[in-house]
Amino acid sequence: MRSAGDARGEGLGQPAAYLAAYAFMMSAASYLLNLAVPTHTLAALGVPFAAWAICSGFTNVFWISLASSALGRGCGTLVALITAGLMLLSGSWFGIPYTWFCLCGIASYLAMGVLTETLNGGLGNLAALAINLAALGAGFGAWPSPYVALIAAAAYATGWLGWRAGRRVAEALLRA
Repeated sequence: MRSAGDARGEGLGQPAAYLAAYAFMMSAASYLLNLAVPTHTLAALGVPFAAWAICSGFTNVFWISLASSALGRGCGTLVALITAGLMLLSGSWFGIPYTWFCLCGIASYLAMGVLTETLNGGLGNLAALAINLAALGAGFGAWPSPYVALIAAAAYATGWLGWRAGRRVAEALLRA
């Protein structure tokens, strides 16, 4: 019997339609978790994207990592992009014009997906955060300079933890 590590990324031996359905289900779970997490409570702190830094490793990166590890390379990025599309349905944040919001949202989730699959979820989450902070700063002058290091450290840490958790769950599922 092969180990789960040998089977990693074989797409569970399913046709593309099944992989797309699995990816959509993981994206839906990520989207619903993003809605369920009380980010408005953290937003009350007045630190832009503090909630992202603290929660995104578990609400986003985990599902990207799980998809990449269980379904195969590219499926994590697919989950990221589908999740971005679902998140865009919830509307713009911080009063950002919707077109700008869409471009930044897609770019940040694409970066998160690609970097999580190729390097690690900490870097993926950090890159997505950086894109969003840069967009907020450039577009609205809202630079969270006193908190950038703390937010970046939290984003990397939760992203890395979500990435590892997704890989572990995938290994357990492939072993079963």
